[in-house]
This record gives sequence, structure tokens and C-alpha cells, in this order.
Amino acid sequence: MSSFDMKKIMKEKGVRQVDVCNALGVDKATVSGWCSGRRRIGLDYLVPLADFLGITTDEILGRAHIDEESIDYTRGFANGIKRAKTLSDLALDKLLETI
Repeated sequence: MSSFDMKKIMKEKGVRQVDVCNALGVDKATVSGWCSGRRRIGLDYLVPLADFLGITTDEILGRAHIDEESIDYTRGFANGIKRAKTLSDLALDKLLETI
């Protein structure tokens, strides 16, 4: 998690430490430790923190940034799966109507 600069992200988002404390239900010492890098972000807080800051868990974990093209591809793939499921549900409904 060393490449994650929580202070920088918080500044960019206009978020204060107290905002993180209130959103995640942690004390100021915990958030201060996360910001300074003295304390690791626990798994229980990884997803809630990412959601609150509007970033990915990969960014917190220091993984490579995902570009918009990859995100669009993933969304398109997910939408294709949803459409296929909807078509399958329709086919199942038609089948059940015939029984």
C-alpha cells in the first residue's frame, strides 16, 4: 500500500480526516495512521474507504491504474451478460407458458 497517497486523494476530493472517520466509524488516530502510512488499511475498511473516496481498491493497494478504455470494456461485457440473462429469462418464461 506504499504507493497509495491517501492525503493527496483526500485533498483532491475535498475530504477531511473527520469525514473519513464519520463515514467509516473509525477514530482519528486510525485515519491519521492511514494518511501517514504508519498504519495499514485493514481488509474490513478497504472497500468502504474506496467507495467513500470514489476510487478503486486497486488504487489503494497500489496496483496499476485502470484506464477508461478497460473500464468501458468491462462495463460492456457486464451489460452483455445482463442482456443474455434477460433473454434467457424470456426464453424460460415462454417455455413455462407452453407447459
